[in-house]
Amino acid sequence: MHYVADIIPTLKWRGGRLGVRLALFPKDIEKLFAEYREAYFAARITEKANTKNSDTFNLFPKDLCEFLGKKLNMYFSIKAYILDPAYSGSDLPQPTLFELECLTDNPLKGIVKVDMINAQRGFSDVYTVEINEQGNDWRVSVSCKTKTNTNDETIKLYIPDVDYGDVNLSADSGHLTCDLIRSGNIVGNFNMASVFLTLPEGFAGSVDATANSGYFQLISQDDFKNTTATITDNGSWGEIYRPKNFKESGNLATFTDGTGANVIQITRKGSGVMGIYTSDAFDTSNFPDDWKDLWQDEWQGKPWEDDWWQNTWQEDND
Repeated sequence: MHYVADIIPTLKWRGGRLGVRLALFPKDIEKLFAEYREAYFAARITEKANTKNSDTFNLFPKDLCEFLGKKLNMYFSIKAYILDPAYSGSDLPQPTLFELECLTDNPLKGIVKVDMINAQRGFSDVYTVEINEQGNDWRVSVSCKTKTNTNDETIKLYIPDVDYGDVNLSADSGHLTCDLIRSGNIVGNFNMASVFLTLPEGFAGSVDATANSGYFQLISQDDFKNTTATITDNGSWGEIYRPKNFKESGNLATFTDGTGANVIQITRKGSGVMGIYTSDAFDTSNFPDDWKDLWQDEWQGKPWEDDWWQNTWQEDND
């Protein structure tokens, strides 16, 4: 009885069938909308900037499904609702009784066990994976051996949530999301990649990253507390979005808070878009005026890419 105590529908239940419905609900729909739109538009802008080059690339995310495929747990949570056994024989699904929400996070824990074996689908024929270990030093490398990869599959590397020393991150024409490194010296080299680097609250260490084209996003969840930050723009085309309290001088933007012990140095090269954000929700207050129309709900009845691209060329030709 104690195994199913959390999913008993009424006090009159004396055994028999039980039912639970699991449903995904967005944690913050406005945050999901804003951050997906930010990532999507930034990817499309960067792709447009590359039309003069012979090499083509598709940046993450191509649509909402791909975006949520990597970040589902960040934006959605699972809730469980108790079902009425009286409807178990019905041909139609019974309505969800929202007032019968389970009070536990996982009411099936200890009752149901699911073992999963992921289908490899010829993984070794497409990707090369190398893992080298020397003492406490680990090196993991994943590369694509063919030219037919359409980025439909996601490769996930899970790292322990522990204190680190030196961390080297690199991505070449790929997607990289990293948000578990709470300490250590992070060195990043990214080329034509889509990179999302988040520094958790209480981060202690340094970041020295160079992004050559593509899209790079850095978020500090404690608002760059006790940090000295320097953003260098050596890019030929594109834009860097940064908080208003960063002081700009030429191609440099700097910020210092508290002890300044955490040193962050970010350099943008080539063409592309870079975003430096605090823990606050994304907004367009620090955008150049001629870019703000990209984030409106309507674009004069035109696809936003065409409207922006035409206006940009008109401005350049004037």
